[in-house]
Amino acid sequence: MASVPQKACIVVTSHPDILRTAGYIKRVLEQWGWKTTMKPAEEARIPDLAPVDLMFFGAEDSLPLPSGPYGELFRSLQGVNFAGRKGALFSTSTGGIEALRKMVRDSELALSRSPLVVKKDTTEESVETWLRTMVETR
Repeated sequence: MASVPQKACIVVTSHPDILRTAGYIKRVLEQWGWKTTMKPAEEARIPDLAPVDLMFFGAEDSLPLPSGPYGELFRSLQGVNFAGRKGALFSTSTGGIEALRKMVRDSELALSRSPLVVKKDTTEESVETWLRTMVETR
């Protein structure tokens, strides 16, 4: 898919549907030749995100900001400029997506127009379709 190896980082909470979807994202991107890492939200820091071309943030619907698993990253992103970098959000609900959108709002990260709302029956094929649109428009 990508002609030059590119880097992606997937930041996630421990919700089972989020972890399963993150696994799909990682597997598909790696099949396309991307170097992809996955970090728990509690452990993710700016140095994990700085070298990547594409960032993914995933969480369930009950995402408390500025506390909770994304608390430290939420505070760190207040002073970081990711202009020119692309990002995408996925969650089990639109409320989770809105919380993640709030978290990255001031970073100037170019978010995908279509966040992924994860369901129990979300498949690797549907994730691949979502990713294809995003990666092909880079």
